[in-house]
Amino acid sequence: MRTGTRFVIAIIALIVVMQVPMALALTNTTPVSGGVPVQTPSGFTATVDFGQNAAVGFGSSQLFRSNSKINVSSQNNGGVVVTSSNPGSVDIDQVTGSRTVLTSVNVTQTTATINPSDKSAVELSGAVDAFAYSASHTADDGSADFRLGTSGQATIVVRDSGLAPNSEFNLIGTSGEPVTGSVSVDGSGDATISVSGSESVRDVNVISDAAAPTLTDFTPSGAVSGPTVDFSVNVSDSDLQSNARNDSVTVEISTGGTTLTTDTLTRGGEITASTAPSASGEIDVQATATDDFGETTTAVTTIETPDELVIRNQSAPNQLVNNTTSNVSVEFIGQDSGQVFTRTTSTGRIDMTGLPVDEPFIVRVEAPGFATTRVQLQSLLSQSEVFLLPTSAQNVEIRFDLNDNTGQFPAKTTTIAIEQILQQNGTTEYKRVAADEFGASQSRTFTLEQGSRFRVRIRNQDGEVRELGSITAGRSKTVPLDVGELQFGVSDKGLEEGRYQANATRTNNTLTFVYQDPASETDSIEVQFVQSDNQSVVVATSSAGQTDSFKFSHQLQGDAQNESYIALFEVSRNGAVREGSRPFGAQQFRLGSGLDTGWKQIFGVGMLIVVGALFSVANARIGALVVPGMAGVLFYAGWLSGVASGGAVVIALALGVGYNLAVTRGVPT
Repeated sequence: MRTGTRFVIAIIALIVVMQVPMALALTNTTPVSGGVPVQTPSGFTATVDFGQNAAVGFGSSQLFRSNSKINVSSQNNGGVVVTSSNPGSVDIDQVTGSRTVLTSVNVTQTTATINPSDKSAVELSGAVDAFAYSASHTADDGSADFRLGTSGQATIVVRDSGLAPNSEFNLIGTSGEPVTGSVSVDGSGDATISVSGSESVRDVNVISDAAAPTLTDFTPSGAVSGPTVDFSVNVSDSDLQSNARNDSVTVEISTGGTTLTTDTLTRGGEITASTAPSASGEIDVQATATDDFGETTTAVTTIETPDELVIRNQSAPNQLVNNTTSNVSVEFIGQDSGQVFTRTTSTGRIDMTGLPVDEPFIVRVEAPGFATTRVQLQSLLSQSEVFLLPTSAQNVEIRFDLNDNTGQFPAKTTTIAIEQILQQNGTTEYKRVAADEFGASQSRTFTLEQGSRFRVRIRNQDGEVRELGSITAGRSKTVPLDVGELQFGVSDKGLEEGRYQANATRTNNTLTFVYQDPASETDSIEVQFVQSDNQSVVVATSSAGQTDSFKFSHQLQGDAQNESYIALFEVSRNGAVREGSRPFGAQQFRLGSGLDTGWKQIFGVGMLIVVGALFSVANARIGALVVPGMAGVLFYAGWLSGVASGGAVVIALALGVGYNLAVTRGVPT
């Protein structure tokens, strides 16, 4: 071997020999405490903490595989590979174990990949502040899947996440609060977490897509009437039923850009709103429900407010007044503005376009062959039809004189309304056929159909309404309308005045109440069967509308057969409300029937006390019999039904008899 060749070989051998200890030095582990900062040539710094006194090593062939990769390992706690092509930083506070924990993350200018030895890799980009994850994740199990913190829009990709492929999920905090982010899983199981806003560092759960709210029964729809319209919609959301996600739903009801109401529900329920339509015709009303997860549902209902006034034949309510020799003329007199609008029609329908719908009007209608009619409408939406009485019909003139004893119904601002029972399209109900202000004369005269029954109401400018009863238009006459203060506690005055009769009987265990009104002036009656000793116990109820006779029976069952009962009733006649009571019992009789039940009890007890005081020691034997006997009489008369029972009376009488026997036999007392 030549000397030169040997020299080259020797040099090579020397270099090799010198490299061996260098390589050994690099692969040897070095004990460290706390984080070990390592930076790639590209400027990305990773501070890796394997725990106290961890033995950390750096493989020479792996430390910088490229300009963008860091490979750090420990002797006992695994290792991690960090990859980034641009400057940034991350603290890996926990590398392996149940979680890999990343803090102080700065990846706004790069995408960093963190790949611990015991888990799949995770990619971070955007405004990520902190992130922690496990080896595998399960949706909807109630446990924390990630620890997440962002200061803005951020994207995190978890490789081989364990979540169901080709699925979409949401994120919520472990306390149920929503997160402005979602999870999308591709076919390989890689999960992409997209966060759209700032989120404080907290544990979050992966949940299935949130259910959208449901809106049902949005009413009303179609034709409506009245100065105000009440809307309601039912709200439900499966996420609300258990409230497991701490979800809530905010519902807004609006029309024409105007919000009628806004409410937030944490349980399903009903949302209501009211509006006074400012225009006639079709009106769209929208309900929008949005939950905390951004799911939104919208429902729309369309109402139709009256845009025309229909003129009908009062004697044939289904017929339009459209066959007259000349046009029907209608005047709309605004009670607020004083404006007068005149319209005509040959079809029986008046177009109300352009009229203020929220102003009260006096409507005056003239038509050949029909009596001139004046009707007061609180608004054009409150009533969409008027009725004209044919001059060929039998009619009478009824004058109503207002006598206000309350000072609450001054004639100049008080309106009288006449309502008649009419049948339209198979439905029978009261319809307003005439209405007007009393005016300074304190009276108003109407032409009414003879023999028909009418209901009279008055209304003051404050909206207070009094129903003054019903009349039958038998002949032309003047009817005084006396408005007095309402009376309470007046019991059964109609009986002694001969206006009606009310009786209660008990046959075995059947309770029967019978009511008769010979004058046929009863507008309504309501009856309750209650226990005599405890009137809060109601065993049966019944009611009826306009009637001249009423009968109600109830069969007692079980323990109820052992109780005593009374019938409480309330009668509305001619606008006045009367109350009364009747005791049940085959042997009971009426005594002082005009008295209220409470007063009967007071007088009954008082009478017993007075009678008992009449007896001294000398005639105590007589008193021992007389007092219980009188109590029995009062009980059967219904004067002691709430104070003493029949059993108590029997016991008292037995004691009286026993006392007399003892005295007669000389037994010391």
